[in-house]
Amino acid sequence: MRLRRLPEFAIASVVLLAVCRAEPAAAEPCSLAIIHVNVLPMDSERLLPDRTVLVWRGKITAIEPAARVRNRHCGMTVHGAGRYLVPGLNDMHVHIESLAFAQAFGMKAAPIDYPSEMALYMANGVTGIRVMSGAPDILAFRDSQRGTLSPYPRLVVATPMLAGNPPVLPEPVTKVLLTPESAREAVREFKRDGYDFVKVRDNLSAPVFRAVIDEAAKNGLYVDGHISMGQGLSVFDVLRSGQKAIAHLDNLQLLMKDKVHDPDTYIQLLRSCGCFVETTLQVEANAYAQITDYDRLIQRPELKYMHPLILNAFWRKPNNPILKENADPAFWRSLYADEKVLLKKLIDGGVHIVAGTDSLNPMIVPGASLHDELSSLMEAGLTPYEALKTATANPASYVPGFSDVGVLAPGRAANALLVDTNPLRNMDTLRAPDAVMINGNWMTRSDLQRKLDAAASLYAKL
Repeated sequence: MRLRRLPEFAIASVVLLAVCRAEPAAAEPCSLAIIHVNVLPMDSERLLPDRTVLVWRGKITAIEPAARVRNRHCGMTVHGAGRYLVPGLNDMHVHIESLAFAQAFGMKAAPIDYPSEMALYMANGVTGIRVMSGAPDILAFRDSQRGTLSPYPRLVVATPMLAGNPPVLPEPVTKVLLTPESAREAVREFKRDGYDFVKVRDNLSAPVFRAVIDEAAKNGLYVDGHISMGQGLSVFDVLRSGQKAIAHLDNLQLLMKDKVHDPDTYIQLLRSCGCFVETTLQVEANAYAQITDYDRLIQRPELKYMHPLILNAFWRKPNNPILKENADPAFWRSLYADEKVLLKKLIDGGVHIVAGTDSLNPMIVPGASLHDELSSLMEAGLTPYEALKTATANPASYVPGFSDVGVLAPGRAANALLVDTNPLRNMDTLRAPDAVMINGNWMTRSDLQRKLDAAASLYAKL
């Protein structure tokens, strides 16, 4: 068989093409490499052993077997041999200090130093929080971080709480709404201000509540909050209304005490609306604990890292509302036990559950309380994987503003914790991570302690 001679230019083209194919593609840029680390991605119950994780511009760019990724010259290399990389934790129900809070309670306060407010969250591996009572200074801090590779936890911020009369908490923490027209105007105003979603509280009449739901939908906001049992509203009205989320598991548990409807009815409604429920079991656990052992709780060392505004307003005697109410500890203990039973039924029934703590409520310490919450979920019968999902993959799946976190994968935000042991075998390892990464910013345990010490020094002077 005779080969036809190719023209010289064709031969040159073939040679050039062969050379191009033989040359490896240029490596993607890399600011951080975590090498020889075990990865718990939380996209399923699996472990990826001996991986190298590459980060660039606040995103994960690759998770590959370590043997495949060699000789990468990154800005920083972390040796993770024998340790575990886990998605950063997210608390879906918190409160943080604001000047609006000080004003509501008639207290004087200097502008809040929000980097100091974040220290306890970061030290406990919490890389994202959803603030359930917003204020202008909280929005200003959130906005100052947007569009940057912020080293602070992600903030998603609710409006001030919308309530009827009388409100549980005073204005401006709460916005009292008495007419549908005022409700619609309030929602439009909050949309212009840049709040991420609408928070409803108590005593909203049926026409006002429906106006909030309708106007929020028109303005691209979702509604979260309490099951408002105002005039003309039932729990079933709320669950069918378009409200996207239920802020407290105890709301459901207390409403079900009448025994008129079994849990399956609520499960069906929650699944139909695609709603998610925040757990907040620490409200009941801490209420019981402070009634029975207040002195121990108020002397915890981590309180020195908290702003005195909250401690003085309603943590310390005589302003502590739990102690002032003279509540029966048996009530709180029983409610806590019943909630855990209900939680397991909701999980088994396919209801969307996300972890939330209601931190800053009396004795609920920011950051640390999320670990207590995860422990409570396991007490309720959840596996370690199911419990950890409520603070990682579930927020990413169900909660607007968190879709790019909660799972370790290329293209996701580089928010993660480095810990000594597999948390699916020992969840307590998450309480003191060796390092925390937020938007690719790597902070060692020493870095985190310096942030705590700076907060303590600031608050000691207030």
